[in-house]
Amino acid sequence: MKAIKVTRLLVLATLLGILAGSFALADAIPAARPATALDLDLGGGKAPAGVTCWGAGAQLQVPLIDGRPALALVYQAARTTTAGVAIDRLDLPADAGRVTVEMRVAQPTSVAIDLYEAGGARYQAFYWMTAGDWRSVDMPLGEFWLAEGSTDADGRLDPDQVRRMTITDLANLPGQVGMALGLKDGAQEMDVRRLYVGPGTAVARGEVTADRAEIDDRLVEPLALLPIGGPGIAVADLGGGPELEVRYQFGGYRWAGFIRGVAQLPVERMTALSFRAHAEPRVRIHVVIEQRDGAKFEATTMAGPGPPRGIVLPLQAFRRIEGGAGKSDKMDLAQVRAVIFVADTFSTHLRRGQEGRYWISEAGLKFVEGK
Repeated sequence: MKAIKVTRLLVLATLLGILAGSFALADAIPAARPATALDLDLGGGKAPAGVTCWGAGAQLQVPLIDGRPALALVYQAARTTTAGVAIDRLDLPADAGRVTVEMRVAQPTSVAIDLYEAGGARYQAFYWMTAGDWRSVDMPLGEFWLAEGSTDADGRLDPDQVRRMTITDLANLPGQVGMALGLKDGAQEMDVRRLYVGPGTAVARGEVTADRAEIDDRLVEPLALLPIGGPGIAVADLGGGPELEVRYQFGGYRWAGFIRGVAQLPVERMTALSFRAHAEPRVRIHVVIEQRDGAKFEATTMAGPGPPRGIVLPLQAFRRIEGGAGKSDKMDLAQVRAVIFVADTFSTHLRRGQEGRYWISEAGLKFVEGK
């Protein structure tokens, strides 16, 4: 299988950089008020000033849900059109360190949370939301990573420079991107009943030690990833601890997997990528390291039945995917933003309609201790 054949679906990771393109900022946005934490107040029964929405037939309502007021984004799912909520005129204190969003969605979907600095830099995080239940995103501001195509002189999110926040339902994006991330139809609703950005600490999803950085060792919902190829993704425990389970049907999308952000980790120290994997039936897994400029570097491995197998892929094992975006011929660790795990379902012996599954756990970056 030539690497270039992978590019067609993996190009969606590059296109994620334009998800919030409808809200491109000017070169500078002045602060609107004295610095204060963002703490959504719905006590007045209407959307607060500076909170707006977009999308087909989109409206903001403030109904009582389970006895509590919630900000409800009501909209129609429309192909090639996203929907979301924007909060403008922010001026956060410099010691802001935490984002908390308690939300629910009517249908399973991927959600992007973006923070925009006054100079135009955009930082983002992605989550996979299951339907019906309230889920809490609670993360350190330091886990947001610089979006593709965005530049920032100091390369880090400065809370006192944040002027805008958006929460976007990523379903129904155009072309293969929309197909891979999910297509929805009919009336939709996304509810938010807690939204806070300000001082405080949140538990990081991945532990960093002297010789390793876990990408996400908590595996709590909502999962911090984006699905590729419409798979079923869940946390499973088959007796050896929690694993990410990816289910797919043969005859649907060829590539089934997920994207995880890693730019919040000390990627410049990475010497290898390691994880544990097994599958039923045996399947070829492509692992792709993606840079902010769109350049992608790929390595492959096999996962098969039985207990999880430890896999270590040194950086030397990754080869540039030709024909994609980006100009880097060699990997630039300072630009690494995401890791993609995707199975080539055509490498199995399944028949149309049969289901395959594979499991990934303990994914992390390996370091040379002391560097």
